[in-house]
Amino acid sequence: MRLWFIYSVIFVLAGTLAACGNTPAPPPPATATVAPAPTPPTPRPTELADAPPAITPSNTAAPTPAPTEAAEATEAAGATDTPPAPSSTALTYYWPSDLPRGLEVLNFASYADERGFMLTLQNPQDRQYFMQITGGQATTFFDAVPSGAQSIQIRQQEGYEFSTGGGWSFHWQTGNHGYSVGGIMDRNDTLAVAEGLAPISLAAFQERLDTTPLAGTEGITATSTPPAKTISSGVPVATITALSNTPPIPLTVITVTASSTLPPEDLRAIGLGIVRYAPELTRDNRPDTAWVEGVPGAGIGEWIRFEFAEPVLLVRMSISAGLERDEEIFRRNHRPQRLLLTYADGSSDVVQLADQRGPQAVPIAYKLTDVIQLTIEEVYPSARYDDTPITEVQFFGYPLE
Repeated sequence: MRLWFIYSVIFVLAGTLAACGNTPAPPPPATATVAPAPTPPTPRPTELADAPPAITPSNTAAPTPAPTEAAEATEAAGATDTPPAPSSTALTYYWPSDLPRGLEVLNFASYADERGFMLTLQNPQDRQYFMQITGGQATTFFDAVPSGAQSIQIRQQEGYEFSTGGGWSFHWQTGNHGYSVGGIMDRNDTLAVAEGLAPISLAAFQERLDTTPLAGTEGITATSTPPAKTISSGVPVATITALSNTPPIPLTVITVTASSTLPPEDLRAIGLGIVRYAPELTRDNRPDTAWVEGVPGAGIGEWIRFEFAEPVLLVRMSISAGLERDEEIFRRNHRPQRLLLTYADGSSDVVQLADQRGPQAVPIAYKLTDVIQLTIEEVYPSARYDDTPITEVQFFGYPLE
């Protein structure tokens, strides 16, 4: 089963982490050509010219100290290619006025608050068919359009569409808020849903989620009684239905490991101490710390693994992909674009992430497991450094004894 998930919410918090990454990221070639003869790398400017880091990162051939705070600020101030911030608008909450037959609302994989919303729908007879409608703050919505995307007018707004391999995804922006409709559905059906969305209030959105657990809305053919079958993990549908009447809770992770990690940097000369990039930093609820893979290049194929305290039924993951410290540092490092999620039984899902700061909600359909591994399959290219961070990962669901 392949799941594709798009936009969710953004929060912006200040932090003090120095820019990670130790090697300048070469710009992607315009065409596939034979690589030129190697040339000496351009060294990264130092915080203190005569005080290189005490530990040489494993993904560099020689020490390449971090740039100074002053240099970063000067370079940022002198940048001329930063797009202007879009005008501020109020977030519009959308609910579909009509849907392809067979889809049902999954309220426990949906949410709405002051910052954004996500409505997840699925066919209970064949769970690979799903749709997701999202909206939230998106100040850099069009900075990194996925390859193969085509421009399109959506709801009288400039937007783009692209194939997700088994379905379609449509994106548009109004002021400083971005919206998307996508999933494993026919293109025309998906576009019709996007064009037919009806604006409603936040209170009305939340009320509909509270009153329609695993049920359809007007225009949806829903089954009132789930079929007597089990999902691939062996959990009875009746158990899932009972659990869905209570909100999922944050799940306890006891161990976090990774295939590689960027070694610590000694930044005491500028008052930042020894900066680490360990995998457990994805669980500290801080936007200024992150796990960073430690291999040469963008870290394609590198993974981070989370083990739970007990078997759990996963229903949602929240991930802040990239380095969240600030917008400038976020853009100067690679950001995960596509992740492979692998579970204890060997099954897997594929997740397509948006290129934006802040947590992104990823629904996971009733997966029973005690471990989940996130493997980097594709990244949004960096403006400078050849490293891929992940700032924060949280999981929600139900512990099972």
